[in-house]
Amino acid sequence: MLDVCRYLHLTEHLKIHDLTIEPHPYATASIQHAACVGILNHFEDLEPVFLEVSLILKSNGVFGFVVADRRPEEQACFNVQRLDSQTIMFLHRSDQIGDFLDKTSFEILK
Repeated sequence: MLDVCRYLHLTEHLKIHDLTIEPHPYATASIQHAACVGILNHFEDLEPVFLEVSLILKSNGVFGFVVADRRPEEQACFNVQRLDSQTIMFLHRSDQIGDFLDKTSFEILK
């Protein structure tokens, strides 16, 4: 994915970083745009990610992300079996995402 972004010149700077390791490698209010695509479903608790992104974004910055929506009757996690490994994936309810947006003062722009 990062190679595609580089090839298409979608960004000035790309950095590979394990999101479970804090602090993240960017200074406070140093980023104009942050994107999480295909990442957040690997985290049971999204609050630390939202809080960190809110710190590194400039005041008028944009945080784009994709999450798999969870209906109330669905389980919060499930196993994904790959050829040689198994991964736990997480689904998040809309109200949970709303709570994270409220805590970080993000606004929905869709």
